[in-house]
Amino acid sequence: MYYREMSNEDLITMLMEDPGNSDVLETLTQRLRPVILGEALKYHAQLPYDTDDYLQEGRILLWKIALKRNYRSVNFHNYFVSAIRFRYNNLYRDFVLKNFIRIGGYEDCRGNTYEILVEAEYAKTYREKHSEHCRRHYAKKKAAERERLGLPAPAPKVKLTEEELAARRRARSRAYYHAHADEINRKSRERKRIKQETVQAALNPCPV
Repeated sequence: MYYREMSNEDLITMLMEDPGNSDVLETLTQRLRPVILGEALKYHAQLPYDTDDYLQEGRILLWKIALKRNYRSVNFHNYFVSAIRFRYNNLYRDFVLKNFIRIGGYEDCRGNTYEILVEAEYAKTYREKHSEHCRRHYAKKKAAERERLGLPAPAPKVKLTEEELAARRRARSRAYYHAHADEINRKSRERKRIKQETVQAALNPCPV
């Protein structure tokens, strides 16, 4: 059968009827190759993918469209453009949540290359929202557990100022020092002795 002479709509209809038809899938992939790689240009500097990876993403997307059988549009080309954009956007979002993104690079006078990596603003906002969601979830879970056991709600914690936090840290440091004064002083004397011996050895090297 001459698949190349068929329209995109006919090909995707055949693929929906038989998602395992590799010939139709490959024909559609090659026909939509400019779209797959053209949309990928927006992400080539941020995502560590090459041409084969992007083509594979397009191939998988076509197979999923056929498997779900949710294509009802008139122009499959326009439908696929929207679908591949959505797919790349999800890939980029998932990548930046777990990795830094590359915004540039440079080469020094010795020929060493360096990359400039930053965390995406989207990742920062997502982590903040996720942390807040987790705090609320566990607070609600603990409240339900206390209610089940008949325990009273804990008293709200008093938020300390920076000066009060610094004073608390100093008090803890003093308490720790008084409890371990002998050990701390012994280690301090040992460090001073080693430092003095190192300096003396540097000033008075052994004769060759």
